[in-house]
Amino acid sequence: GTLSTDSIYIDVLDPIEGPQISFSDYDGINLCFGDVAPEIGVSALAAGADGNWSYTWQQSETDELWENVQSSSDPYEAGILNDTALIQLLATSTFGCGTFASNALQIPVWAEVLPGLIDYSAEETLCYASEASELLASQAQGGGSTFDVQGYATTATATTTIQFAQTLSYSPGVLTDTTTFFVEFTNLNGCGVVNSNAIQFSVLPDLETE
Repeated sequence: GTLSTDSIYIDVLDPIEGPQISFSDYDGINLCFGDVAPEIGVSALAAGADGNWSYTWQQSETDELWENVQSSSDPYEAGILNDTALIQLLATSTFGCGTFASNALQIPVWAEVLPGLIDYSAEETLCYASEASELLASQAQGGGSTFDVQGYATTATATTTIQFAQTLSYSPGVLTDTTTFFVEFTNLNGCGVVNSNAIQFSVLPDLETE
């Protein structure tokens, strides 16, 4: 005859779908250095296995080294950012079916805005009504490297605007008063205004006859 063993029931858990994350309110435009990161929420929790999951938010700058930053599925805020950041959410099956990463979201950050500098070698003491040396300035950096440039000349009695050339050079011409020059750089991506160092031409008093 034929004999059968007892039946063994094998329960296969539901197929797994990893979590999905999305920005709560962010248009993808680069942040400025030191801006606060937008909030990221969970658009879809992990599904499958036995339905029990634990969650960990991770953050990285390189997509190679991830740091655990929050242990929950609550919305995540990275806080103040000084570098471009990548964010993802890990879902770990508490039943033991593995760990699954969500899509990764990038928050791009412009480099810190740093002012250009005027060459200090131009600074000098002049006789009255003498011609000052040409000023040469370097370009500001960071913030997407796009700036409006405005120069200023300041004496004891007034401050006037001056126009630096496209090459960031300026010839002060003949000076009759001690004058200080500096350059103001306005970032066109909204990352602030910074000033160069100041260069002073000291002008001696005019000669007078007794």
